[in-house]
Amino acid sequence: MEIKRQGEAWLPDFFRSLDYSAFYALLFSGMVVLAIVWGTGSDITLLGLLSGVIALSVGLQVFSHQLRTLLDNVAYATFPALREESAELRMVD
Repeated sequence: MEIKRQGEAWLPDFFRSLDYSAFYALLFSGMVVLAIVWGTGSDITLLGLLSGVIALSVGLQVFSHQLRTLLDNVAYATFPALREESAELRMVD
């Protein structure tokens, strides 16, 4: 029964992450698709670029929390109080 409750608790976060990932993928890959359509046409290098942009945008969305933590640790390296406060605020988010 515990597993079912955890799954139900994670479901909204899963759908939010899926929605954000789809939005970012469409946003960033749309520019590459326009470059392919208006540019020289479909080429293997442009299709590779499109795949890379989609993978990067989805990856950034999926790992955004860890990335923010890493960047905060670097930015607040000399300010431990600010780093702790930022970590607490991230946990609320």
